[in-house]
Amino acid sequence: MLTKSEIPFGIDLGTTNSCGAVWWKEQTEVVRNDLGARTTPSYYYFDGIESYVGRTAKDKRLTNPKNVYYDPMATAISFMLECCPCCTAYTNLFILDLGGGGYSVAIIKSDRKNFETLAVGGNAKVGARDFDYLIYEWIKQKLSEEGFDVENFNQKKRFKILVQAEAVREALRTRGTRMPMIETMLKNLFLDETKFSKVLNPDEVVAVGASVYAAALMKASKRPEILGINIVEVLLMSIGVEIAGGKFKPILLVNTKIPCENNFELTTSEDNQRSALIPIYEGLSDRIEENKWIADIIISELPFGKAGTIKADVKLSIQLNGILTAVATVKGIVVDVSIKYKTPWK
Repeated sequence: MLTKSEIPFGIDLGTTNSCGAVWWKEQTEVVRNDLGARTTPSYYYFDGIESYVGRTAKDKRLTNPKNVYYDPMATAISFMLECCPCCTAYTNLFILDLGGGGYSVAIIKSDRKNFETLAVGGNAKVGARDFDYLIYEWIKQKLSEEGFDVENFNQKKRFKILVQAEAVREALRTRGTRMPMIETMLKNLFLDETKFSKVLNPDEVVAVGASVYAAALMKASKRPEILGINIVEVLLMSIGVEIAGGKFKPILLVNTKIPCENNFELTTSEDNQRSALIPIYEGLSDRIEENKWIADIIISELPFGKAGTIKADVKLSIQLNGILTAVATVKGIVVDVSIKYKTPWK
């Protein structure tokens, strides 16, 4: 029998709202807040790559956190276990999570036991709040030009005009939300036989899937389909450094399977330089200004030497637990390395 401290708990830390679920008596149960609601407005959240570097936040907010992984993977686990109880052959799932602040998308292959991410995409800066902003700007313009006729205002028609398929197809490469307009555009992209599921509650599905995987990690279930869950994640964005000309040099490439690692070389620029600070960014653009800073790697205790003669081999890694780590060596000797992470709640 599980004690309270051993109950598997999954949480979806969203930009707008958060949801938590527990695995109890061989099933998931969404946790209600003190007002009885099944979702709670967010105060802390992870967006994009911050799931990789959020160890400090995780340790402060959660007890014995086991893992951090993308929302689409949790959705896939929920869907396959709840909606495909008899499925044993591999199925390709297209999953879109369009949140308030950003969106992510994945194509995941699964047979209910194995969940392999084939490809991912997303944008932490484009979300539902951008649709709100479009409508707000249009209303503001109409008010300033000719006043506003509330009785003749057709919000759905105006939204279809503001959010043209061409624009969304570029920004939201994978689409998906409760908005009928987005659903229509999604259907136009796929074959007629593609099914669009509305069975699962989109506000709760990530937390539910997370609690199921937590139960698998803790071996807290007797159900073989739970205990046998195996997931393969990939990087949502490339992770890299700045080079000359304000360019972005990827070190860990997008869609690389996790865990992963790669090396790059640091050369001193001053005589007797004892330390170096290397900003780390995530993104898909070749321009550093269009990507997001996520952490600084600080290398200390470099050996004395003239500028350009001391070279450090720096290895970046993403572990199975989703945490970014770094190791540096000079001529095979390990030197001191620390990482200053971006704080997710600032």
